[in-house]
Amino acid sequence: FCQRVTQRPCVRAPIHGKARMSRLRSLLLVAVASSLDLASAFAPSALGAAARRSDATVRGDADARSVELEESITSGTSAEASLVEPSAWRSLALGMALGVFAAFCVARPAMALPNLAKGEEIFLGNCAACHAAGRNAVQPDKTLQKAALEQYGMYDVDRIKYQVTNGKNAMPAFGERVSSQDIDDVSNYIMVMAEKGWTSSS
Repeated sequence: FCQRVTQRPCVRAPIHGKARMSRLRSLLLVAVASSLDLASAFAPSALGAAARRSDATVRGDADARSVELEESITSGTSAEASLVEPSAWRSLALGMALGVFAAFCVARPAMALPNLAKGEEIFLGNCAACHAAGRNAVQPDKTLQKAALEQYGMYDVDRIKYQVTNGKNAMPAFGERVSSQDIDDVSNYIMVMAEKGWTSSS
C-alpha cells in the first residue's frame, strides 16, 4: 500500500466519521447474516424433533431415543443438533435481533443538537420582519403563539421545518437560502419561544 520515499515511517490515514460508521455497519450486517444462515441450517429440524420427543414422552414410548435418531437420519442433521431445545433458538434469535438493533443505533451518524442562539440569529435576520414577537404581519390569526400553532396543526418542530424549507402561501421558501442546520436551529427556536409565550429569548 505505502511506499517509502523518505526514512519516515509509513502511516495510513485513519478512517473517520461516516466512513468508519459505514464500515462498522457493513461488518455487523455481514456477521448477523452469516450467523442467521448458519442457525437456519439446524433450526427447523431441532424444533420439530423437540415437539416429537415430547409427544413420545407423553405417550410413554420407551423408544424415544430411536425416534430421535431416525429423525436426525431422515433430516440429515446430527443427533446432537436435534437435541437443541426451542428456547435455545429463541435466545439466539433475541440475541441476533438485539445485535442488529445495536448495530443501527451505533452506526447512525450523530445528530447535531439545535443551537438556540443561532436559531434566534436566523429568526431575527430572516423571519422577524413578518413574525416579530411571534406575530404574523400578513395573516394576523396565524401567529407563532403556542395556541395558534396547535390550532393549525403546526405545533411540531418537523412541520415548522417543512414550512420554513418549502414556504407556504405568502411565506417564501428558505430551503435554498439557508442550510438545513440553520432551519433546524430556527425551528427549534420557534418551538421554545412559543412554549415561553415569546416573552424572552433567554
